[in-house]
Amino acid sequence: MNVTDASQTDSRQSPGAIPPPSYRTMVWHHFRKNRLAVAGLWATVALVAVALLAPLLANDRPLVARLDGRWSLPLLAPAAAEANRDWHDLRRPGGFPWQTGFGRGGDFALWPPVPFSPTEYDLLQSLSPPTRIHWFGTDDRGRDVLSRMIHGARISLSVGFVAVGLALMIGICSGALAGYFGGWVDQVISRVIEIILTIP
Repeated sequence: MNVTDASQTDSRQSPGAIPPPSYRTMVWHHFRKNRLAVAGLWATVALVAVALLAPLLANDRPLVARLDGRWSLPLLAPAAAEANRDWHDLRRPGGFPWQTGFGRGGDFALWPPVPFSPTEYDLLQSLSPPTRIHWFGTDDRGRDVLSRMIHGARISLSVGFVAVGLALMIGICSGALAGYFGGWVDQVISRVIEIILTIP
C-alpha cells in the first residue's frame, strides 16, 4: 500500500505532468465565455477612458496653437489662453474640428473633437437640435450636450466607484463580525442587511 502511494505521488510530481490550472485561470476562462460580461468590461473601460481624457475630447481651447509665429498649449495654460483670446475669436465653428487654420500668417490650431467646454453657453443656440456643429444639440442655456455628457462621465463614475467601495468595505466588516461572533450577532446583522436590500 505504501509502495502504491509513493508511485502515485511520484507520477503526480513528474516533470511531464501537466499542472492543474490555477483558480485565477479558471475564473478568467469562465469570464471570457460570458459574452455579456466581456462586453460590460469593455464598456466600462471605454467610459473610464472617456472620463480620464475628457479635457482632451471636449474643450473650448485648442490642444496646440500657433499664433503670430509662437507655439502654445492653451489647454495646459488656461490663464495665458484667456489673456490672449485671438485664437478663440477666430475659431470657425463650422470647420473641421480636428484642425482649424486661422488663415492669417500661417496661424494654426489643433482642436479637440468636440470644440466646446461644458460651461460654454450661447443663448442664441439654446435648445438647438443635433447639427454638424453640436452633434447632440444644446440645452436650454445653449451649452453643448455632448461636451457636458463627456465631462459628466467623470462625476458619474467617481460617485459610482466611491459608492461601490463604501459598500464593499461595509460588507467586509459586517460579514467578518457576523462570522466571528456568530449566534444572535450573525442573525441581527443578516436581518439588517436584508432590510437594507429591500430599500430601492
